Amino acid sequence: MVQSDRRTYLPPSTELPDSDDIPFELYKLIDNIYQLQLDKPFWMPKINLAIGRYQGTAGGIQQELLGWFDAQDKRYLTPEEKAERLAARLRKLGEDPDQI
Repeated sequence: MVQSDRRTYLPPSTELPDSDDIPFELYKLIDNIYQLQLDKPFWMPKINLAIGRYQGTAGGIQQELLGWFDAQDKRYLTPEEKAERLAARLRKLGEDPDQI
């Protein structure tokens, strides 16, 4: 790793490890040193969103996932989660979501 006055450059890798074995890590440039950001979602004011980790289900497997968060660290639902909630509301109202 090489540090300059503004950025840290990592040497190119010829072999990438299996992505299932690598946790998501986010680094922020602080005092010319990239520092690991832990715990809560990382806020990006230019896009008015945060990115962070959460426990969820993908492909029927409970695992750590990445998601978008608002300024209060509330995670935005995925399209699938929105569809599931809408279907549950329709069923509660006596409607069959598969027939709409």
